[in-house]
Amino acid sequence: MKQNFDERQLLVRQKGYKYAFIMEMVLIVIFYTDTLFATKEYFTMSAILALLLFLPVIFVTGYMVLNDAYYRVDEFNKLGFSSLFFLGLGLFHLYIFLSSQSYQRVIVDGQVTNNIVSVLSAIMFLNIGLCSSYKYLQNRRTRKRK
Repeated sequence: MKQNFDERQLLVRQKGYKYAFIMEMVLIVIFYTDTLFATKEYFTMSAILALLLFLPVIFVTGYMVLNDAYYRVDEFNKLGFSSLFFLGLGLFHLYIFLSSQSYQRVIVDGQVTNNIVSVLSAIMFLNIGLCSSYKYLQNRRTRKRK
């Protein structure tokens, strides 16, 4: 299988995955100690699973986009379109979340519920879109200087 990433991109991707794994382990320890020692549970089990899934993914995608390791070498010219696509997708998720009034049920009786998934998916797509837009504008600025 031929990879279209250069060596630097592969090293950055490897480092991003390592950071996401460490983040996952830290979150597991935090949630485990919360369930052991807290007198009141602050997260439902489904919210914990959603946070364990989404937070490292949000981090690693942002890290890879900002370090030019998310898109392949031949995809940098499509960066402007994909950033607009992800921004639109994130705003669409946020609009659905706010219009469905499920934001009123994210925290119920002091507990974060599984409705946080809608917020996290909107944040994930907005994160990719904003980071891609930043890299696109940065690449355009450096091309104009040359």
